[in-house]
Amino acid sequence: MKKQLRALYVMHSVDWFAYTLIGILLPIYFISLGYSISKILTYFLICCFGIAVFFFIAGFFATRFGVKGCLFARLPLRFLQLGMLFFLPRAGFLFFPLAIIHAIQISFYWFPYHVIFTQTASEDRMGRDVGKLSAYTQALSIVAPLSGALVAAKFGYNFLFLLSAAVHLIAAVPLFYLKNWQSKIRFQPKIIWRLFKKHRKFFFASMNYYLVAEAEGVILPIFVFLAFKNIISVGTIGAMAGAGAIIFTLLIGKFSDKYNKQKLLKIGAAFMIIIWILRYFAVDEKVYYILSILAGFFMILMAVPINSINYSLAKSENIDEFIVTREIMVNAGRIIIYGLALVITAKINYSFLVAAGALIYFLFI
Repeated sequence: MKKQLRALYVMHSVDWFAYTLIGILLPIYFISLGYSISKILTYFLICCFGIAVFFFIAGFFATRFGVKGCLFARLPLRFLQLGMLFFLPRAGFLFFPLAIIHAIQISFYWFPYHVIFTQTASEDRMGRDVGKLSAYTQALSIVAPLSGALVAAKFGYNFLFLLSAAVHLIAAVPLFYLKNWQSKIRFQPKIIWRLFKKHRKFFFASMNYYLVAEAEGVILPIFVFLAFKNIISVGTIGAMAGAGAIIFTLLIGKFSDKYNKQKLLKIGAAFMIIIWILRYFAVDEKVYYILSILAGFFMILMAVPINSINYSLAKSENIDEFIVTREIMVNAGRIIIYGLALVITAKINYSFLVAAGALIYFLFI
C-alpha cells in the first residue's frame, strides 16, 4: 500500500503543478478576451453542475474499466480542454462547451483519485497521510501560480497552455505503478439518501468548506485583478497562500491524528471569518498579500481535518458511493457561491461576506 500511496503522491503533485499553472489565472484569461464577469461566473456555474452529473458517469466508467482506466481516460479530455483554451480567441463559440469539457475532465480525475487515496491511506495515520499529500501540493502552489503569471505575462497564455500540457504528460508516468481497483457502484437514490442522512453534518461541512475554497480560488483572484489591473498580483496572491499553507501542513497532519478534528475546524473557521471580513474592507494590495499568507495557513487548518474525516467515513461505507454523495454536496456549495456572485456581479466583493457567513457553520459543528 505504501508504494501505491507514493505513486499517488507523485502523480497528484505533478498534476497539481500542471493544473495550478493555469487554475488561478483562468478567469483572468477570460477577462483578457473580453468576457464579462457575469459570463465568466456562468461558465463556472455550468462547470459545477456538470461535475455533479459527470461524477456519476466517472463512477460507472471506473466500475467497467477500473480507477486507473478512469485516470487514463481523463488525460485526452484535459488536453482537449487546453486545446480549446488555445483556440478560444479565434473560436468564441467554444466558451460554454469548454465548461462541459472542464467538468468532465475534473470528474474523471477526482473520482478515481479519492477512491485510490481512501483505499491506500492508513486509518490510524489518516491525518498524517492527508497532511503529507497537502504539503507536497502546497509546496508547488507557491511556485505554480506565480510561475504561470510570469509565463503568461512574458510569453502569452498559449505558451502557458502548452507548458501545462507537457507537465500533464509527465504526471501520467506514475499511473503505470497504480493498482487498477474496480469500483462497485449502486447509484440508487435511496442509497445516496441513506448516506446523506447518516453523515449529513460532515456533508454540510464539505459543502460550506468548498464554497469558501471556491471564493478563495476564483472569486478573490477576479476581484484582485479588477482592483489592481495586474496579472502578477494574482499570481502573487496564489503564491502567498501556498507559502502560508506549507509552513504548517505537515504539523497539522500529525496533530489532527491526536487532537479533536472538530476543534481544529472551529479554530480555522474563526480566523478565516476574520480574514474574509478584513478582505472586504481592505484597499491596499500589500494587505491582500498578508491576508493570503494567513488564509493559506488557516484554510489548511480546516482542510486537513475535514478531508481526514471524510476519507475515514468513506472507509466505513461503500467508498465509491460515499465519494459521489459527498461530491454532490461539494458542488452544491460551489453553485451557491457562484450563483450569489452572479447576482451581485457589480459588487463581487460582497461574496467575501458570504464566505465569512458560510464559515459560521463550523463554529457549531
